[in-house]
Amino acid sequence: MTEPAILHHSFDLLCAFDEIVSLGYKENVSLLQVRNVLEGESHEEKIQEIIARNKEAEAKEELKRRAKQLEMQRREQQRRAQLGAVGGIGGGYGQMAGGYAPSPRFDAPAPIQEYRTPSPAAALPSKPSFKGSGMKLGRKGKQNDLMCALDDDHSHEPLAARE
Repeated sequence: MTEPAILHHSFDLLCAFDEIVSLGYKENVSLLQVRNVLEGESHEEKIQEIIARNKEAEAKEELKRRAKQLEMQRREQQRRAQLGAVGGIGGGYGQMAGGYAPSPRFDAPAPIQEYRTPSPAAALPSKPSFKGSGMKLGRKGKQNDLMCALDDDHSHEPLAARE
């Protein structure tokens, strides 16, 4: 069969398929075969579902591993902070911490600068460079008065005069 032959007999083929569907072309099939056809499961689809489930499981495991790692880091930081707070009281305790980094080193504080009292000239506030009135609540502007005057003029005119 060639494509031109199929195109030439396309109407006949369509009628044959219509008769099969409407008259119910019968074929002996089992319930399992019908179920497989209806669900549309194929071997490739099953493989893809298995791969997707494996990826989800791996992602969950990775998430758990990361959470455990972050928890261990948090605990280690708390231990370091506690060891730093205890200081040298433990007598070499920091070295017995089981492979953890030594406790943080503390440097001497920076020298304190001498406090100076401000001079009287600096205490006087200078004039502000901006002197604006800002927004004032309850104050009517000129534009508002003009609109009220226009409304009063139009309210006394009859409707026929406005048009």
